[in-house]
Amino acid sequence: IFFRSMMTGTCGASPSSPDMYYYGTAMKEQQAARPANAWRGVAVAVAAALVTLFSLGYIAVMRDLAIFAFAPADVVTATRTISVAPRPAASRLPQYPNEPLMASHPQYSSALQSTSLDEPATAPPSNLLPAQRYVATNQFQVRPGSDAKFEARWANRKSRLAQLDGFRFFTLLRRVDLGGTVQYDDDINYVSLTVWEGKDAFTAWRKGEAFKEAHGGNDFFSFVKMVTSSLLTIKGAPKPAFYEGLIPVANTPEPTKTVNGWRAVEANGEDLLEGECFVAMNRFKVREGQYEAFEARWSKRDSKLLDQPGFRGFWLGRNDPKTMEGVNYVAMTVWDSEENFIAWRDVNDKKSKEGPVSSGRSEMFVEFPKPAFYVGKLRIESELGI
Repeated sequence: IFFRSMMTGTCGASPSSPDMYYYGTAMKEQQAARPANAWRGVAVAVAAALVTLFSLGYIAVMRDLAIFAFAPADVVTATRTISVAPRPAASRLPQYPNEPLMASHPQYSSALQSTSLDEPATAPPSNLLPAQRYVATNQFQVRPGSDAKFEARWANRKSRLAQLDGFRFFTLLRRVDLGGTVQYDDDINYVSLTVWEGKDAFTAWRKGEAFKEAHGGNDFFSFVKMVTSSLLTIKGAPKPAFYEGLIPVANTPEPTKTVNGWRAVEANGEDLLEGECFVAMNRFKVREGQYEAFEARWSKRDSKLLDQPGFRGFWLGRNDPKTMEGVNYVAMTVWDSEENFIAWRDVNDKKSKEGPVSSGRSEMFVEFPKPAFYVGKLRIESELGI
């Protein structure tokens, strides 16, 4: 129909009567009106192209939302039951440092250049440490030159995240190379990080109205706006990853002021948002059969993280089985600034190299741990703390 409209300008018109006289008259009238109708055909073709574009965008976005919303729990056989012990009081929380993040160390530099994550990971057994947090992340490849627009999209979104039950912490992470000392082997440059009290709180959010509001709303025009923004700023589909938060350590909560559950930050789409925290992450690929030993080493470590200036929180993340893609554990620390992290790292450099995780790497790990560093934007901390 579209091609016929373009060629004849009739928009699919056909004779309404078999009488040839009337048919000939109709054809003459159509030929006389063909210049005007040609533009009408072009308009129809353009409209069809736009509908096709937004339809493809709709399919892509809904696929991504479906992955993010249902990946953790859509396969019953991939889940496991864990008896969660009561969380100890803050004064009795153990202190666990982040795994060494010596990106400038020659051993780490060579590992970052020579290792890969091609070997699939195996889901951990059920007799491990109980989960005390649930961490949801989404990884993005933002197109070159679109960083500020991408951040503005997050800043200007409609969300009431801070008002939801079980919410603890959120930040939008922009990956940095820590002064050129880190080389990354992928194009992921932004990560959204949300910490929940438990998986039930996360599940309630992803099945509720707040999830729809934060991902385009229920009306068509809001959805079209979201699709257009996504196509222009993001390359490929986002990659969600979920973690059970183990042995958390959190400093005194510093609740963030929000407006209707979200940050009121001015974002013009031209300038990057200011950094409000710093996140250091170490990614581990632990060998099958070594999960218990790996977690035990972390649980027995002694440190003074709570005494470090600018320290906000720590947790060891065990990748949810459904979303494993090679890395099955991550260690995260949250700091007020990059300077706070570097000061702690420099002081603990020697201790980290001689620590228990540094020994026995060949038996415990498939490859050397990989560090990653991020500047956090739009930081939101609840009264529960990190």
